[in-house]
Amino acid sequence: MITDEGLSKRELSNLRDVLCSQMPSNSPMFHAGMHPLHRAKLRINRMALANDIDANLVAEHLYSKGTLSLEDKEKIARSATQQDASLKLLDILPTKGPGAYLDFRIVLKEIDCNWLVKMLDKTHVSAAYLFDELPSRVRTTTYRYESVPGYSTIATGFDRHTCSVQRLASLNFRHGKLEAYCPNNGNWESLGALPDSVLQRHMDWTRRICAEGDGRVFIVDTQYMNLYSLDVYTRVWDSGRTVRTSHRVIGAAGVYCNGRIYITGGKIPIRSSDECYRDVISIMVLARSSDCSDVLVEHEGPMIHRRVHHQLAAVRGAIVACGGWGHSGILSACEMYCLSTRQWTRLPDLPSAIWNFALVPTPGTSLFAVGGTVKFGPLDVCPRSTSAVSHFDITMKRWASLSPLPIPLSHGKAVCSDKFLWILAGATGERRIRSGVTDVEPLQYVLQLDLKTLEWSTLRSGERRCGQFTYVFALAE
Repeated sequence: MITDEGLSKRELSNLRDVLCSQMPSNSPMFHAGMHPLHRAKLRINRMALANDIDANLVAEHLYSKGTLSLEDKEKIARSATQQDASLKLLDILPTKGPGAYLDFRIVLKEIDCNWLVKMLDKTHVSAAYLFDELPSRVRTTTYRYESVPGYSTIATGFDRHTCSVQRLASLNFRHGKLEAYCPNNGNWESLGALPDSVLQRHMDWTRRICAEGDGRVFIVDTQYMNLYSLDVYTRVWDSGRTVRTSHRVIGAAGVYCNGRIYITGGKIPIRSSDECYRDVISIMVLARSSDCSDVLVEHEGPMIHRRVHHQLAAVRGAIVACGGWGHSGILSACEMYCLSTRQWTRLPDLPSAIWNFALVPTPGTSLFAVGGTVKFGPLDVCPRSTSAVSHFDITMKRWASLSPLPIPLSHGKAVCSDKFLWILAGATGERRIRSGVTDVEPLQYVLQLDLKTLEWSTLRSGERRCGQFTYVFALAE
């Protein structure tokens, strides 16, 4: 059973394995600080320890072991009350290196406080507490989520809020390549080929969900529920896992947030069926093991609207769903899912009904809706691409229209930093159906939006043409 307050013993064990293997106590990431797991235990039991320990006696023992300095011991002794002294001690301990917790634990035994030792040893540490205790410079917030109730993830990569993005990566499923693009010089670099298991012919774009987070890129086949992942830093693919669930859809949307892949909407994979779903499932992908039992699936609260071919984005511990196709045609409706309450709430509608667009979150609390396919004609039988760009502020809950794209674009694939928004892939031109063929071409260059001036520019892209069968993400170095 998974709750918002913490993880099961098995999941916590996996989390500790990741933490200890990726960031050992003597890692230079922490400099002289205490290990996050130990710091979290002291934080959870802070008041219980403050009420039950003799801070001055503990400080004397720690001083004799060399854990505390004379100045630290005197600061504790100058406290007005016993509880103030204990709290001062607990504030100082996390700054005294990775061995301070073990020394503190030994001292508790020496002064016959074994019940406090057992309390610390049995403390259940949730993922949210662990993530909270990480140094901010090594958190992987995946664009946007911070410390929120529910699940957070141990970071093994960079913080997109503080690191400059030097290269953009592209998973080109049509050509089976992983490539990197440098916006500064317009050059592309090959990073290797995609494995055959990921390039299955039967896995078309309506069944493929891509999501990035925690230093990995995840690919989910939503019809057969196969899960693959790429380690962004080592560029190593896992062997693939089958997710144990009866949920089988096409045309769904997915996003990574707080250690889980959230999959929403879609329809049953039968060509003659137009039944759209409101269902939402989440796949916990914290463990890096190939054991299927480590992939945990949970049903979340259903969406307000039935949707297919819509877009998702994660912003500040919440998931936003926009646009798509429903029973009434192309949708403009938006809604937001709170991970802590598991409830969907309505948001203001998009300026126009749209689907096949790019929904791009910024490092702050806003979203960009870029391009897409809009209504054309009374029956929507000839949808066309649009160049419209809209901005949504989560705090103000208001959409605003911005400068349009230089060209109409649908199926755009974009990524955002704190300074720029880049579009590396998409389908350009008027998306009008002529004799069963859509009159569109792959994007021939990279589009860049300056987030300060809100002006678009085009960047050189060599001979590369990236169409809709592409997923893009950022690399920081």
